[in-house]
Amino acid sequence: MNNRPFVYSDNCIYFNITEESPFLVILFELSSAFGTVGLSFGFSNLLDRSSLL
Repeated sequence: MNNRPFVYSDNCIYFNITEESPFLVILFELSSAFGTVGLSFGFSNLLDRSSLL
């Protein structure tokens, strides 16, 4: 069974609650990370320490 959609949606919800960034920026960063595309808005530099784990 492929759990990727659940991990993706859980991370989206977590970052939307813990970080003060627009939802579309979070969605773009997660999509880029899971797809290993390499594109970024530079959002990961602004993440809280607990979010970097």
